[in-house]
Amino acid sequence: MRGGILVAVVALALTGAAMAADRFMFAGLSRSTTVQDLKSRFPTSSVVGHYVYVSDQDARDHIYGVGIPGTEPDGLLRLIFERPADRTPTGKPQYPACASVERAVRATYGAPTTVRDFMEEASRTRELVWEGGSETLSLRCFRMGAGPYLTDAITIESRRRP
Repeated sequence: MRGGILVAVVALALTGAAMAADRFMFAGLSRSTTVQDLKSRFPTSSVVGHYVYVSDQDARDHIYGVGIPGTEPDGLLRLIFERPADRTPTGKPQYPACASVERAVRATYGAPTTVRDFMEEASRTRELVWEGGSETLSLRCFRMGAGPYLTDAITIESRRRP
């Protein structure tokens, strides 16, 4: 009997990692991030409305764009991982490996709730989704041909969002 209870507790702990997170965060950014937070965190970047174009000097965690919900209570946080072509030595956009960003999310929230693989235009897309109590975190990756999956974006949105 005692062994069965222990197994049940461990199973609940492992399967409930994402559910334990009522609200999600990545690299210190969440849906509660404000424009003032963006200006403080990215002092040499361009803030336009509720979006920041992250300068190379301010870039960390491979994030080059941040869109915040602003005053929308059920709004979306969007983190963009594309380093623009005009800011790379090769003249082509650069993206971090999906595996490294996925590892960071899994370390905090456990395994994703769902994983979807599909074709979108000329690329193979993989979307990993973590569902929490009131929010959903989606990690969207892509690959061209047989190359590795690269990170496009992370979104965090309210589960009440239409």
